[in-house]
Amino acid sequence: MEETILEQVKKLGYQERQTTYPNEEGLKKGEFGSRFWVFPEDNIKLQNTPFYCKENDFTHFTSFEALNSILNSGIIRLYNLIHMDDKFELIYGMKELNFNHDIEKTKKDLYSLSVCSSEKILNNPSKEHLLWRIYGNNGKGAMLRISFQNNLNSWYNYHLAPMSYNFEYFEPLKAYKLYKHG
Repeated sequence: MEETILEQVKKLGYQERQTTYPNEEGLKKGEFGSRFWVFPEDNIKLQNTPFYCKENDFTHFTSFEALNSILNSGIIRLYNLIHMDDKFELIYGMKELNFNHDIEKTKKDLYSLSVCSSEKILNNPSKEHLLWRIYGNNGKGAMLRISFQNNLNSWYNYHLAPMSYNFEYFEPLKAYKLYKHG
């Protein structure tokens, strides 16, 4: 039996939130007036989805100035998407999915730390060279190896996930949106 669009959306880890009904009759029939989908707050609820990372050995390329700040403060900062090097971060995905949200507000409210899988980067000289060039101050910066000491499954409102520009994962969301508002 073929999966429904809603089953595919749930398989991606999205959870339904705040359902409302247009009236009492709609409530009895289970006809939603509105609903929306969100990622779960608990990182563990993303297990068995494309948005869950089991790995815990990462590489972060940075400048010596940033390394000095990290060493002096003992803190690695997360940056909101407004301050990321890629000014188009998130914009492409939101436009592709026809989200009508305020992009700048969304970017302001999302924080990120860019890390790479150590295994995938350090075993691929061309990828490592490219990252040194772009994020390691053209080879004159620093590379940090990072692992997280606390249990990733206990994280709440923090997620560790591989970045994906593969929109095949989002086809069910697009299909649902077209189906629902169609």
